[in-house]
Amino acid sequence: MSSPGGGYKLVDKILSDNWAEKESAVPERTDLNRAYTSSIKTLFKTNNAELGERVYYFAGDAINNWVKFGKYTKDSSIWIGYNTNNESNNFASQSACESSEYNINCHLLYEAGDDIYWRIIRTNEETTGGGVRLLYSGTNPETIDGYIGFSKFNSSFNDPAYLGYMYGEIGKSDSQDRGTAHDSAIKTYIDSWYEDVFDGTNYENVIDTKAIYCNDRSVGNSFDYASDLEVKDIYYGFKNRITEPSYACNVTSLGYNNYFNSDTDALRKNDRFSVDNEYGNGALIYNVALMTADEVVFAGGKSSVNNQNAWYYLNAKVIPNSITANRQWWTMSPSAYYGARLALSWLVYGSTQPGQLKYHYGVVLLSAVRPVLSLKSTTMWASGDGTASNPYRIVEN
Repeated sequence: MSSPGGGYKLVDKILSDNWAEKESAVPERTDLNRAYTSSIKTLFKTNNAELGERVYYFAGDAINNWVKFGKYTKDSSIWIGYNTNNESNNFASQSACESSEYNINCHLLYEAGDDIYWRIIRTNEETTGGGVRLLYSGTNPETIDGYIGFSKFNSSFNDPAYLGYMYGEIGKSDSQDRGTAHDSAIKTYIDSWYEDVFDGTNYENVIDTKAIYCNDRSVGNSFDYASDLEVKDIYYGFKNRITEPSYACNVTSLGYNNYFNSDTDALRKNDRFSVDNEYGNGALIYNVALMTADEVVFAGGKSSVNNQNAWYYLNAKVIPNSITANRQWWTMSPSAYYGARLALSWLVYGSTQPGQLKYHYGVVLLSAVRPVLSLKSTTMWASGDGTASNPYRIVEN
């Protein structure tokens, strides 16, 4: 697992830190239909991924999946303040924050020079570059501002197309809705943030362009897009495998290679967002997107069930709190097109309903944004053991 120079690749260091004796001892979970809360220092494995390849992931109250990587080059334009109930709100200026009821600890969301912290979601499939997938987690491990800002998922809600991270022409057909001609509001927001932080630096040496991000717009086998669109609710891919998630995109609850009948290879590929077009759609400019609802379930989440012990929900305080305070945050997974008029997407709740996956959230409502990016499989480990006090660091240049 070590490199010719004697150092570890990050992905290999993570695996070696979490193997009790050997790879065959890494456990597989059989309880994905319930919230997972166990507090253990364990990595899990599954082959339910693209082409059935092995993936390793963290779940429950993981304490050793912190990564410190990147640094802000400019101040945020957003001010955050809190009220006496520790609920947060956002403002365009310090004076607006201080003159509101949310005037406790008014501060910029981030400042130039701040470090950036991430949590490891999982390893990526070898087919799509291998390496390590990260979830944005703020500027310090004890933060309750673990997001880059706030965005609508999309600017309109009255067409299924608006569930796309990118989407085609509005035309009431599956192939048009699942196009990539237009950016969603949240993609525009994330790309702008990425340009500020990562573009024009040496980070392209470690950020993987082959990794895919799943915006699963496939529909259940009982739905006929042509005849049912105006008379039936559409429930998208994840909703049809909600207790049996998969890292493979556009699949039934049976996992990889078991596709919904109505899908074509072209439409499936269109939902796999990537910079490189070998396995994904090649539509992204930057290798950054969002966590999926499937990934949240693998990490320990469950629809409409609290999980205040899940790592994606927690910060690293002595008494842990929600890393996003009371703010809910977007996933990349469409939920439903409801009543032939309302596009709904999956999101994760903050402290008001701790760690819950929710499906009934309209795409035009403002929510927090936590980007996801992937490091290359060749990225080298520099230091750290993955704990909040000693996070993994990488060789960035």
